[in-house]
Amino acid sequence: MKRRNCILILIFLLLIVNLSWAKMTIGVVELEQQNDIGLENAGKIIAEIIVADLVTINKYDVLERVLLAKVVQEQTLGLTGIINSDTAPKIGELYGVQGIVTGSFMKVGKNISISARLINTETGKIISASKVKFEGLELLEPQLKILTNELSGITREKLKLQEDMRKRKQIRAGCGIGLGYATDDTDFKTSILSIPLNILFYSRWIDIDIVGLPIGYIGGFNSTVTFNASRYWGVFVGYESIHCVGDDAKDEARNSNGTWEGGSFDMVTFGATIRPSYKMKIYLGVGWHVNSKLKFSDFSGIGEISSDDVAVDSGVSFSNTMMMIDYVINDSWGVKGYFFLGSAEELYEGEGSYQRNIYYGLGPITGMIVNYSFSFSK
Repeated sequence: MKRRNCILILIFLLLIVNLSWAKMTIGVVELEQQNDIGLENAGKIIAEIIVADLVTINKYDVLERVLLAKVVQEQTLGLTGIINSDTAPKIGELYGVQGIVTGSFMKVGKNISISARLINTETGKIISASKVKFEGLELLEPQLKILTNELSGITREKLKLQEDMRKRKQIRAGCGIGLGYATDDTDFKTSILSIPLNILFYSRWIDIDIVGLPIGYIGGFNSTVTFNASRYWGVFVGYESIHCVGDDAKDEARNSNGTWEGGSFDMVTFGATIRPSYKMKIYLGVGWHVNSKLKFSDFSGIGEISSDDVAVDSGVSFSNTMMMIDYVINDSWGVKGYFFLGSAEELYEGEGSYQRNIYYGLGPITGMIVNYSFSFSK
């Protein structure tokens, strides 16, 4: 007896679970055309796109054929006009569906407006409704995607978030070129226009970004590796190496103690990324030098001054700051703005009466890059 009761209870529970998992079966009726929108057989085409989108969303069991408005009207005792709460139950009985999607569309000026609603054929009540308005038939399919998601209970905000998450998970690679400005002196005495290059690799968890300055007497690169902690922020480590070749005429006037021939600056940066949306990513970082050298001629017989050669108490202070902003224009194109600034203050050479003081600045190095990228995944 107990065994029989257990079996009955199990069957009852399975029925409840099955009912809760069962999908509503729905059909889509050809939408009613109020006026010409510039697309032949627009009512049937729009309905077919809605069917395809509803199948993809997979919330309902969808009849994969469009119910032609004329046939529906003939089979519902000659009823005319758009399908409504009164006629929907008869359609449900004829076609064996629990819900029917119906609607209309029109064009007013340049704007195309499409409205649709899902009606429960058993009660005649509207389950959900949506309306989209747009300009140009090229936007028809993306706007119908919004409409069908709203009919399925997915809001525009949630759909936008889903699309954002999908794009963030893409593996992308690309490159770019731009125009920039570089100076090796914070007083802007020695500066040039630069042509920066960019190589990038983006994924869900790790991003790699390299900005290079291959042309001119101020050259080098900045590379960053970002670890994406969430869809909104991450942390990165960067390495920057800048090499300068001096301009004798300018630098002899700037350094009365000798003629500057050039220098190299190698710096490490740590920072964070902020990503308010898929389209924008902001890098903010600070760091310090790891190996920096200035080269002079006719400087008390010493041709090179290195940060490693200077005493700890000599007042050496190397620092660097960086900021980059990535902005996605569309699925292929984007722009990047960058700003790097480094400085070295109070480099001392010699001791006692031979001590000399030199101030040297690096930057700003800034510019804009246009990038082209492609995706390895959908």
